[in-house]
Amino acid sequence: MSVVECPGCSGLTFTVLPCVCRIGGDRLLYEAGTYADEPYRDCARCAGVGTRAVACVDCGGVGRRRAQLVLTVANLDTGAVASASVVPGSVPPTPDGTGGWELALRPLVDELATAVGVPPPTVEPVWLTLPLSHRYRPDTPADQREALVAAAIAGRSYRPWRVFVGRSVGRPAPPDPARALARLRGLADLLRLDLVVEARRGPGATRWYVRYEVPGGRVPDEIGAGFPDLPAALAATSPADALAGLRERGRHAPGHAIGSRRSTPVGWRSVLAGAAGPARVARRLGRLLRRVGGAQAVWRDGRWWYVPLPDGPPVDEIRATDTGQVSWWRRGTLVRATEPPAPSWQGQPIGYATCPDCVPGTRLRRCRCLLDGDQDCRHCSGAALEPSEFVCTSCGDSGRVPEAVTVTLTDLDGFAIHELWRADHDDPGVPVAGWPGGAPVLRLDRRYRLAERAATLGVRPADLVDADGGLPLHRDLREGLVFPDGTTVPALVRFVRKAAAGRPGARLIVAAVRPVTPPLAAVLRLGAGLGLDVAVTVTDQRPDPDQPLREAGRWWSVELVAPGTPDERISPPGLPSVEAAVGFCLRMLDGAVHAAVPADVQVPLVVPQMPRPDADPWIGVPSRGVVDPTVALLRLARHYPDRFVRVRFQADGCVVGLFERAGWVPVVRAAGLAAALGALGLRP
Repeated sequence: MSVVECPGCSGLTFTVLPCVCRIGGDRLLYEAGTYADEPYRDCARCAGVGTRAVACVDCGGVGRRRAQLVLTVANLDTGAVASASVVPGSVPPTPDGTGGWELALRPLVDELATAVGVPPPTVEPVWLTLPLSHRYRPDTPADQREALVAAAIAGRSYRPWRVFVGRSVGRPAPPDPARALARLRGLADLLRLDLVVEARRGPGATRWYVRYEVPGGRVPDEIGAGFPDLPAALAATSPADALAGLRERGRHAPGHAIGSRRSTPVGWRSVLAGAAGPARVARRLGRLLRRVGGAQAVWRDGRWWYVPLPDGPPVDEIRATDTGQVSWWRRGTLVRATEPPAPSWQGQPIGYATCPDCVPGTRLRRCRCLLDGDQDCRHCSGAALEPSEFVCTSCGDSGRVPEAVTVTLTDLDGFAIHELWRADHDDPGVPVAGWPGGAPVLRLDRRYRLAERAATLGVRPADLVDADGGLPLHRDLREGLVFPDGTTVPALVRFVRKAAAGRPGARLIVAAVRPVTPPLAAVLRLGAGLGLDVAVTVTDQRPDPDQPLREAGRWWSVELVAPGTPDERISPPGLPSVEAAVGFCLRMLDGAVHAAVPADVQVPLVVPQMPRPDADPWIGVPSRGVVDPTVALLRLARHYPDRFVRVRFQADGCVVGLFERAGWVPVVRAAGLAAALGALGLRP
C-alpha cells in the first residue's frame, strides 16, 4: 500500500477558500442565485477578509491520502465473506471509450459475489469506475503510470472500504409494472387515499413520481430526484415508499371523516378491470406535458383523473445565513389546473381550532417561559414567543388542531379498518398509575387501545408503526394512556389532540406489519466475517406502578462497531423488537464500516476473508445444530430484570456487561455465549 500527497491541499493539511459571503457581496440583503464576488465587511465568518483557511475536506486535514480501496462482498445467509484490495498494479487500466483510461472494478465485484454465492450487487456504474488522469498513457514511464493510478485510487479515500451484502436466494425479479400499479391502486382504495402518478419536466429530462396523497392537499414543491420513466418509478416504489412523506404533503389538507364503507378490489389480486395501465397513463401525461411543466394522474373513486400542473404564484423565501446576511429568492410553484371531484367515501368535515402554540407561516413557537413562570426570559424577552427550527408539535406547522382524528389500521396488503375518534363524549378514563400525591395516569376505553387490535392481524403490539416513515407507534397511542399535564382539559380531548397533531387531513394511518429481517444470527456471522464486533444490548423492563412514565417491555439495540470502540459510544436499547434492531443495524452498515477505517493513513486496510464459515461465532465451537442466540439473550435479560445487559461478540469470544452509574461494567468473559450463560448459572 502506498500513501500519496493530497492533491487538494498539496500536503499542507488546509486550503484557503473564498468565503460564502462573497456570493451576496457587501450587502445585508441579497438575492440568491447572484454572485457579487465581493466580501461582506461585517461577515461573521471571515470578518470581511473574503477568504478562510479551513482543514482540507479531501484528506481530513492530514495532508496525505491512502492509495488503497477494499471491496467486500458478504453472504448474509452463510456468513461467507470475500474481499479484494485495490492498489496500484492490482487492476489493469482499460480504455473508457472516450480516449481516456479507467480502472473498471465491476468485474472484480462480480467475481467476489460468485465466490460467496450471491447475485452480483446492483450498484451505479460511477461507484465502480475510477477514471484516470488525462495524462495517463500506456507508453508513459512505469513510475509515472503508477503515480497516476495511485492518485486515482486515493481520490476515493473518502470511502475506502465498501461492503456489499447479498442473499443466497438471489434477487427477486423486477415486479411487472402493470401488477405493481394495480396493487398500489387497490391499496389506495382500501386506505381511502389518492394514488398520484406525477411527471415533471426538469433540466434535460422528465422525472416521474409515484406516491399517496390525502385528497385536498397541495402540490408539493420538493419531492426528490424522481425516476427516468414510469416503469422504473413503479419498480422502486413499494406501498411503504408511497406513504413516506405523507405528513408533509398533506399538511394543509382539510380533515374529513370516512363515510362510505363500500368494498373495493384490493391489491394485486385484482387488476381492476377497465383501469388504464402504465403505458396508457404515461402517454396521457406525456401529452399534457407539451403544454405545462407538470402533470398528474390521480386515482380516485375507481378511475383516473388527469390534471395539468401549470405554474402557480411564486413564493418568496427569506433566510438568515451564518455570515450575518439575509438571502432572498423567489421560488416557482406548481398548482392543479382543476381538482378532481371529491371522493364518494368522504364524510363530514372535521372541525379544528387555531393552534395556540405557534404563529402559522412563521418559525415562532410558544416560549417555555409560560410553563416555567420565568418573568425575565432570555429566549423571548417577555414576548411569550421564540423562534425555533423545529416543527410545531401541536399542529405540525399546519396552524390547526383538529377536533377529531380518523384512525386507519392496515396490514398494507388486504385489510384496513377506519374509525373516527372524537372528543365529543365523556370518557374520563380509569386510573391505572400515578406519582404519589399527584394526578393519576388514565387509561381510556378499549376502542382507543390499538395494542389490543394487533393480535387480530397476527402481529405484536411492538410491530404497530406509523405508516408514514415506519417509526414505532408511541406507547400512549398503543395503550390508550393519558398522562397528567397540569391542565383541566378532559382526558379524551387531550388524547385525541395528541393523536391528530400534525396528521395529514386528520388521518392517523397505523401499519401492522411484522418486520421482515434476517435473524440475529446472520448479523453475528456478518460481524465475524468483517472483523467487527457485534454489540447486542437488551433490557427486560417490567411494569412498575410507581413509575408510570417508564416504557415497560423488551428493548433492543444491535450495532456493528470496530474492535476497541468504547462501550459508552454504543447505542443503548431503544427499539421494541430484535427484528427492528437488526433492520436498523443493517441500514447503518455503511456508517459502521466507515468508522472502522483506521484514521492513520499509514495503516493499511484489512482485507477480510472468510470463504467457508464452519463455526457459529456466538457459540465459540463448531456448530452442532441450530442455535438461536435471541433465546439465550432473552434468558440473560430476564436474569437481570430492569437492567441494561450488553453482550459484545468479539473475535476471541464474548463479554457480558451491565450498565452501572459509573458506566459499563464487565460481568463475564467467555469463549462464547453458551459458556457465558453457564458461568452465570443459566441454562444455555
